[in-house]
Amino acid sequence: MSESTPVQRGGPREAISLPRAALGCVLIGAPVLAVLWPVLHTTALIFDDPLYLLNNPLVRDPSLANAWTILTQVRNPATVEGYYHPLGLISLMLDYAMGARPENLFIFRATSLALHIVTTILVSLVIHQLFRNTPATLLSGLVFGLHPCNIESIAWLSDRKTLLAGAFSVAALAFHLHFLRTKRTRFHALGIMAFLLALLAKPMSVPLPVVLVLLDAWPLNRLNAKAIIEKWPYFVLSAVFAVITMISQPPPPPGIPAPPSEYGLALLVMLHNAGFYTVKTIWPYPVNALYPFPRPLQFSNPEMAVYVVVAVLMAAVCALLTRRTRSITVAWIGFLAMLLPAIMVPMQPYLGSVSHTEAIAADRFTYIAKVSLLIAFAGGLHHLARLGEPKTRHWIVLALIALFTLGEAVVTRSYLTAWRDTPTMARHLARTVPTSAHVHVALGNVLSGEGRFDEALPAYQTAIQLEPSYQGHEGLAAILTRKGNIDEAEKHLRAALAINPRSAKAHQNLGRILQFRGQIAEAITEIERAVECSPRSSAAWVDLAIAHFKNREIDKARQHFQRALEIDPRDFRARDQYGCLLIVQGRTAQALDEWRRAATIDPQSVKTLNNLAWILATSEDASIRMGKEAVSRAEDAVRQTAHQDFSTLETLAAAYAEERRFDDAVKTLTQAIEACRRNAGQDCDTRFASQLAAYQERRPFRQRIDPNAWYP
Repeated sequence: MSESTPVQRGGPREAISLPRAALGCVLIGAPVLAVLWPVLHTTALIFDDPLYLLNNPLVRDPSLANAWTILTQVRNPATVEGYYHPLGLISLMLDYAMGARPENLFIFRATSLALHIVTTILVSLVIHQLFRNTPATLLSGLVFGLHPCNIESIAWLSDRKTLLAGAFSVAALAFHLHFLRTKRTRFHALGIMAFLLALLAKPMSVPLPVVLVLLDAWPLNRLNAKAIIEKWPYFVLSAVFAVITMISQPPPPPGIPAPPSEYGLALLVMLHNAGFYTVKTIWPYPVNALYPFPRPLQFSNPEMAVYVVVAVLMAAVCALLTRRTRSITVAWIGFLAMLLPAIMVPMQPYLGSVSHTEAIAADRFTYIAKVSLLIAFAGGLHHLARLGEPKTRHWIVLALIALFTLGEAVVTRSYLTAWRDTPTMARHLARTVPTSAHVHVALGNVLSGEGRFDEALPAYQTAIQLEPSYQGHEGLAAILTRKGNIDEAEKHLRAALAINPRSAKAHQNLGRILQFRGQIAEAITEIERAVECSPRSSAAWVDLAIAHFKNREIDKARQHFQRALEIDPRDFRARDQYGCLLIVQGRTAQALDEWRRAATIDPQSVKTLNNLAWILATSEDASIRMGKEAVSRAEDAVRQTAHQDFSTLETLAAAYAEERRFDDAVKTLTQAIEACRRNAGQDCDTRFASQLAAYQERRPFRQRIDPNAWYP
């Protein structure tokens, strides 16, 4: 490609009319929307989604205070461990405030798709600013918007951060180019602000200043000292967030030594990823959500060798073509620069650091990086437009647009089917990546969540056979506990802790087993370790509170319940069990308030509804009794148990009696006695005799609260 490719810089330029700009947005955005439309109805939740949404109290409780908490916690994040990326969590929180829920992901998906379409249009704008070539602008925008490697970032809820980082990074490029053309400082400031937002979304944007300098080399042809100096705010922000990213990483578990350095393997991984990402961007088929480390990790392994060779050949091509054109060299260096964080992460275990990744590569990391290659692609189309007959050029461009967009659309639509729902994605991964222990753990988690424990068991066992991970042992222990095999479950939990002594989940579940055995002191020790490992886990604080409650240590239990509710005001177990503790303390009115809140959080909790209705109907304190509410709560509980549970029927009878509906009370209690005879195998007539007599005598039933009955 000729270095004389005309790129307009400064001076007068043809203004784009609003109708033409709108038409361009439609021509680019409409095909992307049409092809990606099915993503709006996908429901797959995998990998980190519980951290980002399902179990994230801050995201599920939208408020300015919680947004500020997310924004200001750098070294010890409240919910999601890892590098600092607050904007993604705040974005999910805003979706939640608009009505998005784990059981209704439409708003989450719509926001992600809208962000991607905006980024696609911004990519087209950048191409247009550089080359002022309409076919190149349209085709480059469509290639980016329909690229199959983008699906992971759009359909995976946890990767909202990549979409935000991409949108703001490309916006920073657009503002910077507009600043260079107009010399208006406000666009320089807007570019810096957009870059700051990109960094707050995800540190993958850190290398962007390098790309800005490379654009000065080509196609802007203005690389000099002044051009570099004008970008000093970008480099300062980049350096600051590089440091923030390093200090925000979680420390390695104590007792686990750092792996020995193997620089040869580190170099091999680097070359593999340079080649892998280049190939995946140019030829994205097949697409997957996880690419595990090839085994063995040696050049003799064809899976490694082919991509290493690609990287070496690309470097050779760039070196040979540099004298003729800088476009390919600049584009590939910019591509690799934006990928540098992604390339470095899988190298960590071979550079003496503890690894935080299960994969050698991931499609989502190409989201921003591919813009650099697209600029070279657009430059090539721009150069092509200057060659040959106009009619020939016209048909060549149309053919290229049809070929690229149709091919990408077919692959993208095909891959979207894997994201249809969580079980489909889990099985897709298990089928396409059968050697990944991480994938089999994910499959086990999905099957467990569906209640298919017999199928989940072999998934966890396979994961452990492939690679003994603490997550595999934790999952297997949970299944064994449910099956009543407590001793085997304990062995797997201790195996998990041997691998990762800072696994809060393993400490917590081990504490539950010890509680079940009546070893309360030992249970408290384990759960205290869970709290130490994960101090922002409301579930761990609740378990610790319950253990102290069982041990009759009321003050400690109260403090821990309150701490859990500070972390997550919508923690159902904390509300429910704290209500029981308040009953023991004689604070009945406050207990009822906690149960009301618990019933709001989980309206399907029969036990909570029944406890609430019983106290409201039978309390000796007239100021506590509320017959109408008792009837409403008890009827709800009876309805949920299909009139088959004698305990809820007993409570409903008491509520009817409190409302002076004694005939209904007698009838309902008779049904309770019949249900008791069918299910309980105890002397039901004696149990209900005093209540039945009271209702037959047209008297409500009263019962003094026995604190001992409310201990867990």
